[in-house]
Amino acid sequence: MAGSSAECPSYKLYYHFGEFAGRGEPVRMLLHLTGTVWEDSCCEKQVCRPAAVKQQLVESREVKGQPLLFPPTLVDHTVSPPIAITQLPCIMQYLGEKHGLAGNSLQDRTRALQITMTWNDLLAEAMTAFHPIKLNESYQSQKAEAQPYCLLFSSSLRTI
Repeated sequence: MAGSSAECPSYKLYYHFGEFAGRGEPVRMLLHLTGTVWEDSCCEKQVCRPAAVKQQLVESREVKGQPLLFPPTLVDHTVSPPIAITQLPCIMQYLGEKHGLAGNSLQDRTRALQITMTWNDLLAEAMTAFHPIKLNESYQSQKAEAQPYCLLFSSSLRTI
């Protein structure tokens, strides 16, 4: 969390805890760049699995009456009432524009969106490579089946 622990967080990120940071990682990076105080709710409480993340958010009653889709979910406490933003590209656009990181020109905003969409594509390809049989099962449980996909994925990264 950025800032001192005595401050109330401006944002709360809800994304599952675990070894693979997935779609939460680009949001964490952007939150650090903003320099605001924020809380990584699920990492601090070690909440795993998307359903548990959603349940934690529902139980928090922070965004009562708002649709809560699949994590990541960012709750903005700088507005009243707090709002929940879901979906990686939407969160990135929201933070980028709110904190002046998305650029002032059409070209700059397009470049920012391109970076976000590249993150999204990269994460989707990684999920397919490391979870070729069942997305919700661990990599370890399908390691043998994943080997050819992982090799293909890693070789495609070398060409970037």
